[in-house]
Amino acid sequence: MTLLPDPRPPLLSPSLFERTTPGGIFRKGVRGGTDGELFPHFDAMTSKVRAASDHTARYADIGIS
Repeated sequence: MTLLPDPRPPLLSPSLFERTTPGGIFRKGVRGGTDGELFPHFDAMTSKVRAASDHTARYADIGIS
């Protein structure tokens, strides 16, 4: 199987990517799956209309000094 290049622009330039430490994805404001239990979310999110967003937040530490 041949993988095609990702058509989306990269999140970081190669030089910034070299300076990053592992990051993650913050999903607590998103309800995922058919019953909203795909991943942990805030307790106040009791229904789909209470979700903060349908987008997650990505984070990483970048060593800039």
